Parts: sequence; C-alpha cells; structure tokens
Amino acid sequence: MRNLICFIGLDGSGKTTLANLTLKRLQQENIQCKTVWAKFGLTVYNQSRIKFSKVLGVSESDQSGTYSPANPYLPEFRSDLWIRAYIGYLLFEHWIRLLINVKLPLMLGKTVICDRYNLDTIVDLMVTFGYTYEDAIRTVKTMPRLPKPDKIFYIKISAEKAIERKRDIYNINYLEKRYEAYSLLEQNLDLISIDGDSPIECLETEILKQIHLS
Repeated sequence: MRNLICFIGLDGSGKTTLANLTLKRLQQENIQCKTVWAKFGLTVYNQSRIKFSKVLGVSESDQSGTYSPANPYLPEFRSDLWIRAYIGYLLFEHWIRLLINVKLPLMLGKTVICDRYNLDTIVDLMVTFGYTYEDAIRTVKTMPRLPKPDKIFYIKISAEKAIERKRDIYNINYLEKRYEAYSLLEQNLDLISIDGDSPIECLETEILKQIHLS
C-alpha cells in the first residue's frame, strides 16, 4: 500500500488528531507510513520571513503561518511587485518542502498522511491574500510534480464550533471566510466530507473504512 491521504478543514476540526490516529492504525497493519504537517507558510527561514512580511505590511501577530493583513487594502495591493514576490517566496519554499516530505517518501514506497495539503493552500490564498477561487487554483498549480492525493478527507465543522474548540483564534469572521472557501472546494472537487462533530471513534472508523475501499 502506497497512498497519499490528506486531511483538510478549519483549525479545530480535528485534522491533526485524526491524522495521528490513522498513522497508528495503519502502522498496526504493518503499513509503512508517516505524517506530514503541510501548512502553507511554515518555513525554516522564520527570521527572513518576519522581516520580509514587515516590509510588505503583513502582520506577524500569528506566527503559526496564518498571515493576517496589517494593511486593510492588502487584497487590492496584491498585484504589487513586492507582494507577489513575497507570495512567490512562500510558494517556492512550500513546494520544496512538499517535494522532500511528501513526494520523496511516496517514491520510496511509504504511505504519507498529510495534515493539510494544497487545498488548504488554496483557502489560505483566498482568505489571507484576497485571491479569487480561480486565481488561487491557478497559483497552486504553478507548483509542478506534486503528487495527487488518493483520499482527501474534509473534516467539516462550523466556524462557531471551530472557535469554541480553538481558543487561540478569536476572529469569527476569519473562520467564516475559510468555511466558505472550503465549501467551494467541497462543491467542486472530489472530497470525502466527514462530520467533525461526530465522536472521534466514529470518525476514525469511517476514515479507515474509506482508506481501505478500492
């Protein structure tokens, strides 16, 4: 078995927990696998990113990789050379990490379980940088040779439930915009939607059932 399994959804939906549970269950079946936290904007060059972002008017109040615009006109400003260079830098670094951490293990015969993947990057571009849905998809497609997921699990919860679970996120409008973006992906792509409000045991059982379906 060599699959790319991805978990996407709002922060607080349980992606990380379910990815880790899936890893343990597959390892119990003697399947070689690993988990990858594939969040867009997560970079080993944090100090350079911080300095670059300050020049561009992007807030670093959230160092988790979610860039909130310090400049309220950032969506309109996106066409500026510096903003495009900044996004290009983030995309290039993200692409390299995915090649190393996702594609290479797959080539070596491992199953890779991603906590976030390119669909989450589409959402990040839409909500944080003001991209349209179509532009975000086109931009993500500029990262070549990335493997296509075999299973994409969208762990679906409301913005209200997410803010209840994830107490370090205080902006309900931000979560609602992300929910709307994920809803577009759900409507247009082949996702396996899972009710994130269900008990964790039920979610785990359903996910494993879907993984083992041919």
